[in-house]
Amino acid sequence: LMDTLPVGSFVDLPEGGKVTVKSPLTSRETAFKGPARGMFCVDDEEKSWLLDGTFESSMGAGESLAPKSGSSLLWASFGTARAT
Repeated sequence: LMDTLPVGSFVDLPEGGKVTVKSPLTSRETAFKGPARGMFCVDDEEKSWLLDGTFESSMGAGESLAPKSGSSLLWASFGTARAT
């Protein structure tokens, strides 16, 4: 199932739920696994706010070609992380 995430809104994922977002610029894939609550693609960038849940990110084929590439930012209740 492919759908559009609500812009500027937090998404609640149930137990066993999963959302994978893919950057059209770098093709980086970021997955969030439930139960989780987060906001994805903040400001249309590779930034996410995760209040609860599991986060995984994998490098895309276009990482070296894109400006500001090579990482995703994650803001979580415990701090900030950069996935490279």
